[in-house]
Amino acid sequence: MPKLNSPRQALREHSPSSWLQQTLWLSEERREKMEEKRREQREDRRNKGPKSV
Repeated sequence: MPKLNSPRQALREHSPSSWLQQTLWLSEERREKMEEKRREQREDRRNKGPKSV
């Protein structure tokens, strides 16, 4: 692994655009998981019926 001799080189190694893309991808994945969980809860409520609400 090459040694980083300047902050500018470090920035080039880990470019902000790729970091931003990764962050967006992670938040998208998190949002999908939350929607999935919400959908499961909705189905659970429907399966239990009105008497256990």
